[in-house]
Amino acid sequence: MPKHESLAAALAAFQAELPRLRKDETAKVKGESADGRPVNYSYGYADLAQVVEAVSTCLGQHGLAFTSWPTVGDGGGFGLEYSLLHEGGEERKGWWPLPDPMRTKPQQLGSAITYARRYAQMAVTNTFPDKEDDDGAAAVAANHDEWANARPRMEQAFDQHRRGVNHEGEPAPAAPPAKPVKASWTDDEVAEYQAKLTQVDLNKVGAAYDWMASKDLHNRGVGASGKTATLVLALRLADTALTPEATPEEIAALKVLGEARGLLNIKVSATETLEQVLYEARELAAHAAAEQAKQDTPDPVTA
Repeated sequence: MPKHESLAAALAAFQAELPRLRKDETAKVKGESADGRPVNYSYGYADLAQVVEAVSTCLGQHGLAFTSWPTVGDGGGFGLEYSLLHEGGEERKGWWPLPDPMRTKPQQLGSAITYARRYAQMAVTNTFPDKEDDDGAAAVAANHDEWANARPRMEQAFDQHRRGVNHEGEPAPAAPPAKPVKASWTDDEVAEYQAKLTQVDLNKVGAAYDWMASKDLHNRGVGASGKTATLVLALRLADTALTPEATPEEIAALKVLGEARGLLNIKVSATETLEQVLYEARELAAHAAAEQAKQDTPDPVTA
């Protein structure tokens, strides 16, 4: 029988013994602000190792566990899914959006995942460092309400910097009216968006597909063939991988693009999925590269 009968009871007991997290790490920020002023400051934060060590140990003592993993969500976006588990079987889950892995350097993506893991665990357990956590200041300032309130002031600051004049004391310019949100798309419009998936550069096709997924247009079949944007993108990735000039590294990048959007199990032929085609194409490309390397290497006997 669990020590605590429910997740709520276990969490209450955990919070009564809430670990004290100290800001032993220091981050430094140096650069330039939006209005051209130099920025140079530092702040303290509690690193992930400390959070995991202090919080996880106490969670385990009360039959609780925290776990997280980067994955592609139902809407096609990339993010960190996390869960607070109770030994009795209850679960509390959440989602933290992450940058597009196709448009983010690996080191930056790793930092974003680490940041998300640290703050997701602290948020779901109501754990916090000694003082106000400046590490999350940028994220807090970016929420919708504060952005809406700050926007006129930002526009005024940009205007002052651009024109070299001082408008202090004058009312801030009003924000432009919001554009109406489009509620529906015709089949012709969806077909046009699908066509763009075959035309835009590969480094932009992921963002184009993600936009369609955000509008729930990626699995809508249109035209005589009834193809969806998901199938169109999977077919393009397969066709690109099978071109003679595709390198093993480029094919690996295509796999990452498809995997991040849940396309690897899409059938791109009567018998093969995208994952199978990419694997075979990479093997062929690697073999071709090895053969070319042999030809380019001079024979030591005849050289």
